[in-house]
Amino acid sequence: MKRRFNTAGPCRPDLHYMVSAESRIPEAPHAPPSEPVTEAPVDLAKERLIFARATHLDSLAERGGCDSQTRVHVSA
Repeated sequence: MKRRFNTAGPCRPDLHYMVSAESRIPEAPHAPPSEPVTEAPVDLAKERLIFARATHLDSLAERGGCDSQTRVHVSA
């Protein structure tokens, strides 16, 4: 019996043409190499976090009725 293409059910290599599964998987593009993290962005992130905390504490102090002379210290 001649082999043929099977589209209806399980394939049998002796009766049906077989295609390797690896040939059907597209090759993934390679990601560009990542650049090392320098300390500048980390320092900037720290400064922004400190500023955000200070702004939050200032707004809490204003709501609490503290005057502008009252200082709030944050220990890290």
